[in-house]
Amino acid sequence: MKKLILFVLGFIFFSSTIKLNAQSIEQNNVIQTQTIYYENNEYLVITIIDETQNITRANKYTKTGSVQAEKYNNSNICLWTYTLTAKYTVFAGIEATCTSATYSTTINNSAWSFSNGLAYYDDNTAYGKGTFTSSTNTEFINLSLTCDEFGNLY
Repeated sequence: MKKLILFVLGFIFFSSTIKLNAQSIEQNNVIQTQTIYYENNEYLVITIIDETQNITRANKYTKTGSVQAEKYNNSNICLWTYTLTAKYTVFAGIEATCTSATYSTTINNSAWSFSNGLAYYDDNTAYGKGTFTSSTNTEFINLSLTCDEFGNLY
């Protein structure tokens, strides 16, 4: 009977540990968020996200991340989104090299349009640029995402 109780308690502990670890990883996907407020009460939210699927302790691994800019109006409605996504090869503790950079956009308000989109990379940094335009406003996006030799995104 003691063995059965110990087994059940061990199983409950192990199950709750797995659940807590999964929740921690999901919550840790967002590395940093910054909000920039404008005088007209509109704002831009910039978020860095770690999208790496398989976390590994190998000396060489692939890291995927993105930086997202979301423009909101004064009614807290998202007008558009620009996302720069990059992949890196990380040699743990030695170096990281960017191997690809792409961008995507979402326009949620037909008053806005997008042009001059560009994504490129150099060394360990990805860059994304573009222009969002409405009849009353022009917003220039110029984002970067860097990965260091330890796999940290910033």
